[in-house]
Amino acid sequence: MDPELRDHLTRIENRLERMEEGLRQTRDDVRQTQDEIRQTRDNVRQTQDEIRQTRVLIEGQHNDVRQLAEGIIGTNETLEAFRCDVKQQFEETRSLISASFMAVDRRFKILESWKERTDRDPMEIIRERYGRPKST
Repeated sequence: MDPELRDHLTRIENRLERMEEGLRQTRDDVRQTQDEIRQTRDNVRQTQDEIRQTRVLIEGQHNDVRQLAEGIIGTNETLEAFRCDVKQQFEETRSLISASFMAVDRRFKILESWKERTDRDPMEIIRERYGRPKST
């Protein structure tokens, strides 16, 4: 066989081997890409499931918040009614104490006046009231 032909066939054979190696590498790359696509698809499905579960939880919490808000409104109404009752009772107690205090104050003034009259010389009191100076 002609050496030139042999070299030429060897080069073709080498090129074919490189092409086969390239095809193997490309096939491996395609398989790896397919695996990555499957994994990504699985991740997307898992994320979608998690999103659905999160939505269900949020809806449940929404109902819980609504019930809590209704409870707070009811508590506020009860508290407001209690405040009104306490205010009314406080005002009633204040009016009772005020009337009693005025009666006690009047009695103290009478007693203080009596004490002042009994401890002092009656003539001195008369002079004070009627403006006559004390004689020395």
